[in-house]
Amino acid sequence: MALGRRLFDLARTELNTLLDKAARLGEGDNNDSADGLDAFSEAELEAELERRRLEREIEDRARQARARGAATAGSSTGQATRGGARAGSTSSHARPPAPADKVAKAYAALELKPGVDFAEVKAQYRKLMRKYHPDKHAGSPDKEKAAHELTQKLTEAYKTLEQRLRKA
Repeated sequence: MALGRRLFDLARTELNTLLDKAARLGEGDNNDSADGLDAFSEAELEAELERRRLEREIEDRARQARARGAATAGSSTGQATRGGARAGSTSSHARPPAPADKVAKAYAALELKPGVDFAEVKAQYRKLMRKYHPDKHAGSPDKEKAAHELTQKLTEAYKTLEQRLRKA
């Protein structure tokens, strides 16, 4: 796991480097001729493209899961109000996400393999919070907002895993 984590962190660092260089090129700062894409090897570019493709797939899956969750929540609310159902009754059509699905998403949000112990979850959560805390991105409102949203997701994932792992 440590090797995979290092590779992931390396890919993320390379992406940030690419984005910084692209931003400088876009701003017209062309003083360094090595800042272009020619400075990267073919393997580095291929690795970055593959990483971005995987990231898009993960985001698409998460977006689809949120849409399914919103659709089931919306349908259950609509059925309860239209059908005159009692507050205590539940519809067989509207089911909350399976606990295993929630846990798997929480592990993915914290960039961990499913099944790791709580000590590793806690360490990874703290590491990611140190890295993405909104206070570290206070100079840019957009980055600060994105960091705030990300830290909320990380906290929610941590709480989900904490409840699950402390029961066991």
